[in-house]
Formats: sequence, structure tokens, C-alpha cells
Amino acid sequence: MTEDSNITWGRFCWHDQVSDAQSKAIEFYTQLMGWELEDFDMGPQGVYRMWKAGDGSTMGGFMDKPMPEAPNFWLGFVQVENADETLARATANGGTALSEVMEIPEIGRAVTIKDPQGGVIGLFQPLGEPFSTAADWQPPALAVCWNELMSSDVAASTAFYTEVLGWHAEVKEMAPGVEYTIFTVGGMMVAGLMQSPPPQETMTSWMAHLLVEDLAGSLEKAKALGGKVHIEPQEVPDMGEFALIEDTTGAFINLFQANAPG
Repeated sequence: MTEDSNITWGRFCWHDQVSDAQSKAIEFYTQLMGWELEDFDMGPQGVYRMWKAGDGSTMGGFMDKPMPEAPNFWLGFVQVENADETLARATANGGTALSEVMEIPEIGRAVTIKDPQGGVIGLFQPLGEPFSTAADWQPPALAVCWNELMSSDVAASTAFYTEVLGWHAEVKEMAPGVEYTIFTVGGMMVAGLMQSPPPQETMTSWMAHLLVEDLAGSLEKAKALGGKVHIEPQEVPDMGEFALIEDTTGAFINLFQANAPG
């Protein structure tokens, strides 16, 4: 493995479900995904509840929403070498800080930003050994397997994220007349970008995808638990199927089932 194939900075490393109904969110996702939880004592900030993917690794958590007026949502964090410098680049390029840089005892520093089109994303700077992985790393079962930005202005979003996070952009044609931008770091695909479809063409938002083994079964379970299906299963050519659900707190997330190998 070459040094360039070991990706440290600029990739998503953590995902939080942010809501004003944390216990309801935990009940929904532990039953839907079968997640085990692990508690982390943050001292005066209370106990932070983390969820584990299918391989037992902690990959996200549940946060109380800091802004009452904001909708409940999923927030992905990108690992950066210096949170203050990245935040400065973001604001210099039209972004907005939605919080102060927060110190997480013995863990790192985090801040949430909004891009010029309105997409919300987190930045995370580790204090100790950073998360590092191979460029060909595959997410484990029950983890977030993809992050996608639906943008009202693809060109502007491309300019912002390539400048702020150092991502490289490659445009592919998914179907005749339908373009899809893939962001990469060191050869690793880290996120996708496409034009927001009608009637949300003026809106911009990040959307995470959770990897499931049985999409149809997961959708039935989501509905039985009180969730809603907003987009029925749709095929992603040569990759799999996804569907958009709304959880019991009103947060949206995609479920994705990959094609069988071979």
C-alpha cells in the first residue's frame, strides 16, 4: 500500500442524528438497524450515546438539537487537520459557522457550518490519532455508506467544497442528460453531488445513506416503527437500490442495498 492510498483528511468520519427527541430516535434506529449503543461520558456536557455498525465499530451518535428552529436532521462530519483553518476557508468562501468550535474532552474539536447554498456539514479535528483508512475501504454493514449533496447550484457547490476541503470533482453522466459529480480525496470517493430535482430545485441539503441487506424488509420495518417512505426503491445503475425515509423525529435519510457481488 502506498502512502497516498492511506486517506486521513477530507473524508467523512462520523454521523450524528440531531433531533429534539433523542429517545425516540434511539428507539427507531436500534430497532430498524439493530444497532448496539455505547455511552461516552462528556463530563459537564452529559452522556453522549454512540451507535455501532455491523463490525462493532462506533461510527456515529445521537445529539440533542442546539437550534430549536432548525429541523431534525442527520449531520455528517468530515475529518480535517485544523478546524479553525478550515472554518476560516469556509467563511472566506461564503460559508457560515452555525456553532463555535466545540472542544470534546480528549477526543477533538468540532464545528458545524452551512455552505453558501444552505447545505449543513460538520468539521472534526481529532486530538489524538486521526481516523485513517485505505482508499479502497468498504463500509461495513449497518453503517453510512455514502454521502450526497443535493444542490440548487452544482457549480457553486463544486467550487466551495473543492476550495474548502480540498476535494477533487469528477463529473459523470448517470443517464442521458443527467450529470453526477463525484468528490474524491487521494483516489477515494468521499461524496456525491447533483442538482436538486423539482420541486426542491431551490433547496440544498446533505443526505446520508445507510447500508442495509434487505431494502424491502427494512422499509416495511421502518413503516411499522412509525417512519414514512418518501421515495420508493430506485435503482442506481450497476450499484444497487436506495429509498428515502423519514424517521419518527422527522429527520430524512436514505437506505441503500448494494447489488450482490458477481
